[in-house]
This record gives sequence, C-alpha cells and structure tokens, in this order.
Amino acid sequence: MAFINENDVTVIVVQDGGELAGILSRFLQLEGYKVIEAPSPEAAVELSLDVHVDLLLCNMAASKGIELGQKMRAVRSNVPIVLITDSDDAEKEVFTHGFLSLRRPLLFAELISTMTVALEKPSPAQTGHHRALRYR
Repeated sequence: MAFINENDVTVIVVQDGGELAGILSRFLQLEGYKVIEAPSPEAAVELSLDVHVDLLLCNMAASKGIELGQKMRAVRSNVPIVLITDSDDAEKEVFTHGFLSLRRPLLFAELISTMTVALEKPSPAQTGHHRALRYR
C-alpha cells in the first residue's frame, strides 16, 4: 500500500544505526517526504534551529530518544516526535513526555499512519497538557 504525502513535510531522522539505518530515510523519500538525516541527537537539535522541521523521527534506544525529545521540545515545542524503539518497558515513559512510539519490528504502513496522526494532532506544548498516546 502506497501512501502519498501531498504536503511539503520535512522530517529530521536520527538513527543509532542497526538494521533500519538508511532504510527509513529512503522509504520516507520515496513516499514524498523531505528527509534531513542528522548524524547525532545533538545535530538534530542544531538542524531544527536552522531549518523548518515538521516532525522528528528517532530510531534509537528509548532513553536516548526521550532525552533528544526533551531537548527538541526546549527549542521547538511544536514539533511532533515519533520514537522507534525495541523496548516495551520504555513505552510508559515515552507517553509521559507526549511522544508517539512505535516498536520494532516496524511495519512501514504503521510508521506512515503514526506520522500522519502526529502531524495532525497538536503537540502537548500547544495544548498545555500531555496525553498518553499509543499507536500500533
């Protein structure tokens, strides 16, 4: 199933490496997203200060992703954050921070669906409260 990105959506992708490294960015580009690959969490935050970004996609350990998400929210409070991780234990903490979470192994249809929801929903900073969101 192909999803068409009719909007001009820019996604910063930060990855720890592993099996999805490179594949996520290429898939998103094929789906019509503008992708900026950040070589590190610190670079992702710096990039967000220089370019318009619509969504942050983190493919890393939950603790690193949460830390990056908090730093991103400090400089860009309205950017939705999607964290891909392989840890069920971290889901509660991820939700506490208002991020959306996907668990590996990942289905690309789930990724696009979750990104669409993240882009449509106001961020916790915009609404003034955090909601526990779980999309699978």
